[in-house]
Amino acid sequence: MFNVLAVVCTMLTLIACNTAQSKIDELQNLVTEVQAEYKTYTQEDWRGVNEAYEALLIDMEQYDYTTEQRKQIGRLKGQYEALVMKYTFTNLPNMLEEAAGEFVEGVGGFLEEMSTDKVSEELKNSGDELVEGVDAFLDELVEE
Repeated sequence: MFNVLAVVCTMLTLIACNTAQSKIDELQNLVTEVQAEYKTYTQEDWRGVNEAYEALLIDMEQYDYTTEQRKQIGRLKGQYEALVMKYTFTNLPNMLEEAAGEFVEGVGGFLEEMSTDKVSEELKNSGDELVEGVDAFLDELVEE
């Protein structure tokens, strides 16, 4: 009876380790995929990858890991975060330009709508100066 119990406990431990290891393998596969493709990802691609990454990390919390497995998980997390940073730094000027362009258009739309309500000409002029200032700032940013 004791031998059967020992075998069952050993099997359960191995199954738990395999399940925990399978999550590490999933993380490794995700990091490998991102390494291969991150330069071509769109913002929507990144949203999907980040959601998968976060869901996997949450799922991984239910398992116990050995010291070596924790080191492997830490290394993989570090690699993933580095890839996110590489992409961000590489595409930062484009992201800023898009965001600023949207902001300028938003200010323009706001001022246009405000002018239909016969807001004072002074307010409209100050808004035009703001738009010109933002445009000048963007021009300098893009030139650098």
